[in-house]
Amino acid sequence: MITDNFSNSLSTNAKLKPRNRGWLWLVAAVILLSIGGSFAFAVYGEIKLRNQQIKDILGPTQQSNGILDNTLLEQLKGQFVASSSVATGTAMTSSDPTKNQTRQLAEKMDRPHLGNVSSSIVVVEFGDFECPICLEEFPIFRTITNKFAKDVLFIYRNYPVKSDNSAMMAQVGLCANEQGKFWQVHDKLFMNQGQIANSDDFKKVVLSAGVNWTKLQTCVDSEKYRDMVLADMSDALDLGVQGTPTFFVNGTKLEGAVTQDNWEQIIKKAKELNK
Repeated sequence: MITDNFSNSLSTNAKLKPRNRGWLWLVAAVILLSIGGSFAFAVYGEIKLRNQQIKDILGPTQQSNGILDNTLLEQLKGQFVASSSVATGTAMTSSDPTKNQTRQLAEKMDRPHLGNVSSSIVVVEFGDFECPICLEEFPIFRTITNKFAKDVLFIYRNYPVKSDNSAMMAQVGLCANEQGKFWQVHDKLFMNQGQIANSDDFKKVVLSAGVNWTKLQTCVDSEKYRDMVLADMSDALDLGVQGTPTFFVNGTKLEGAVTQDNWEQIIKKAKELNK
């Protein structure tokens, strides 16, 4: 009978279920292990790349007849000579046209900046106010900008790719810059990352930075700096930026979070090369 056959089918399926479930768990475990392995490999690759970039900037520095024997350091040394001319927006001269182009593309003086505009050491950050790694780096980098304000020119550029709000926040920062409040807004946005749930929260955060809300809102609504944000993104792509934060130290790329100790070593090395 149909009913008996259906019952037998249910009975058979019930007996087979544990075996099928076991296979499913095995397949799921293999998939999860593969994903986990791929993620771990990707993270390891990023950490290895960042550590190598730091090593390339800092050393090894073996002495050969009293002269630093390091190819990248020699390239950096050549770039330091041209740095102050970039800071003032004039043409650069360099024996390496590729590096020359990189610096001209990265170091835009009409972007928010602080520090010594005459310095031959220029650090550019491509960041995103919604980026969690940028948040991790934020207190470290602000400590460095304060400590070396007399020695280094720091430039901030936008690469807003993390969320839908990233581009809007980038424009907020640039509009605040009109009021001389970029770094105050910069700090407040990072300090409150993940805590802004609505427009009222956002207004409260921005007002705490001391800006004129009416002027800021008019500026943002007009999308006055939309093209500047797009230009930052275009330059970032041309410079090979793949994520945030990405830094350029006199044209040399450094990706991801950097420790305070490494920053101090990098700037110390840059100052030595610039003597």
